[in-house]
Amino acid sequence: SYTAAPSIIKNGILSISDLHKRGVVKVSAKVLKLSEDIESHINGSEQISLSVVGLDDIYKNEEVYDPFKTGSVDFIVSNDVKAARSSTHYGNEFLVYSPIDNDKIKSVDVRLFEYLDELERLNGSSVNDMISLYESLREIAISLRDSKLNIPLREMSNGNNKSLDIEKISEMPKLLIYLIYQDIQIT
Repeated sequence: SYTAAPSIIKNGILSISDLHKRGVVKVSAKVLKLSEDIESHINGSEQISLSVVGLDDIYKNEEVYDPFKTGSVDFIVSNDVKAARSSTHYGNEFLVYSPIDNDKIKSVDVRLFEYLDELERLNGSSVNDMISLYESLREIAISLRDSKLNIPLREMSNGNNKSLDIEKISEMPKLLIYLIYQDIQIT
C-alpha cells in the first residue's frame, strides 16, 4: 500500500514473521498461525510472494496476478533476488525465502493519476483522498531520500514512465486536514 511503502523502503521487503520479529508490525500469534496455511496464504508467514510479468509459459485459464493495481506501490527488485516458482495460486507467482534488503529495490513505481481516476469513478474522490495520496507520495520520497540508495521513484499511470524528483517532492510542505465539529478541532 502507499502507506506501507516508506517502511518497505527503510526495512526492505519482509515476510510476515520477519515484520513481527523486527517490531515493524505487531502480529498476533493467531494471525501468524493462520498465515502458515499455504493453501490459503501461499507465502505463509516465512516467505515473500513476488510476481513476474510477461511470462510465456502460463497455461490456458491459469490465473495470473496483476501487479499493476492502482491502489498499490510496485517495488521492482534486482534479478539477484533468488525466487522459486509457486503456481498454486497464480501462474506468475514466485516465493523468496529470505528478506529482500532495500539495496535490492531497483525502483518504486506509483500510479497516482490512475488511482485518483479510479477513486473518482467508484465513489468520487474527496479532498481527503487527494491529501492522503499527496502525503503518501511525500513520505515515500522522504524515505527514498533518507535511504541514500539512489532508488528512482516513477509515476507509471497510463503506461507512462515519468521519473519524479525525489528531492523536490520530499521538500513539499506537509498538508494537514483540520476538521471542526462543535468548536472541537481535530487534526
